[in-house]
This record gives sequence, structure tokens and C-alpha cells, in this order.
Amino acid sequence: MTLNHSGGLLLRWYRDTLCKDKLIEAEKSGSDAYDLMLADAPSGPTDLMVLPHFAGSGTPLLDTTSRGVFLGMTFATTQAGLAKAVLEGLTFELRINLDLLRESGIKIDRLHAVGGGARSDLWLQLKADICETPLRVPRVTEAACLGAAILASVGAGNYESAHSAVQEAVIIDRTITPCKKHVEAYPRRYELYQELHPTLSPLFRR
Repeated sequence: MTLNHSGGLLLRWYRDTLCKDKLIEAEKSGSDAYDLMLADAPSGPTDLMVLPHFAGSGTPLLDTTSRGVFLGMTFATTQAGLAKAVLEGLTFELRINLDLLRESGIKIDRLHAVGGGARSDLWLQLKADICETPLRVPRVTEAACLGAAILASVGAGNYESAHSAVQEAVIIDRTITPCKKHVEAYPRRYELYQELHPTLSPLFRR
């Protein structure tokens, strides 16, 4: 099991704190503020680094003293670029945990996306590209609600087991495959990302 203390909360903080114009625009147009935030994001890797430890780090570091960092900003930095860099940082954290699981002998040949993040095509593709792993998106992405309904249905005797209920109720809607061009572009960024915490942690502890 992996743990990330920030996750979608960081993206929400970025939206509510630094993208209030997009919130206003979304309210007027009926659009999604997150989609507006990321509409002009670069197609490939950004030239920014975001350490998403706004509430300390999750696994594998579990460092409560670690803090969030935006690195590499210039006058050319854009709102959309920063938003995508936040997603990159969160996804690099996922990749670190996946690498450790694989090194321990656990085979991971696909991922499943659930929750709010599963509604973002950009983030789904980013996860597939950075993790170099296909990402399956179920038709119903609110996994907790669906899981509760499945267990209730099993309890009511509608299914013989939770396994049989899952086989019928969980339907994969689509699969996001890694983009070769982006897969080739991210390893160097990932290497640099892994240097952030070791380099900055002494400063956090002062």
C-alpha cells in the first residue's frame, strides 16, 4: 500500500489559491475549473519541479518535516505549466512507490484509476507515461461507493461472493496506454526529481 498525504488536495489548493480566475470563469461558463487550469499545459514534460510534500511526505519516506517546493520558475512560467508540474510531482511520487514494489518482487503490469483524478484525461495519460504502465479506467470511478453497493448486494444474497459481484459490477471503460514519445522524455526528469528530497531535507530540518 502506498500513501500520499497531498494528492488531490494539493491540486485543489492550487486551484483555490492561485487560479481564482478559473473558478470565476468556470462558474460563468459551466465548465470545470480543473480543465480550464490545464487547458494550455505543455504536451510534454514541464521544465519545473514540484515536491508535493505540503503535509509532509507519504511513503516511502514518511518524513513529517518535508515541505512543498516549486523549483525552476522563470518569467516564462505559466499558470497551466505550474498546474501540470503539480500533477507531475504527484505522479513521480507514485512512480517511486511502484518502483519499490517491483523491486520487492511484486509484478505490476497495469494500474487502475479511481476517484476524482480518474476524470482528468491529462492526469491519466501522465500516470501512464511516467509510470510506463497501462492505466485501466472503470466505468464507475467512485470506487468507495461502488464497493459499498457491491458488499450490500452480496449481503442481501444477490451474489454468491464478493468476487462474483465484482466480476459483474466492475466494468473497464477504457485503457490508457503510455505514449512512447513522452515515456522517452520523462526518465531524466524522474532522476532529477528523486534528488529533490535528499538535497532539500537538511534545510527543512533547520
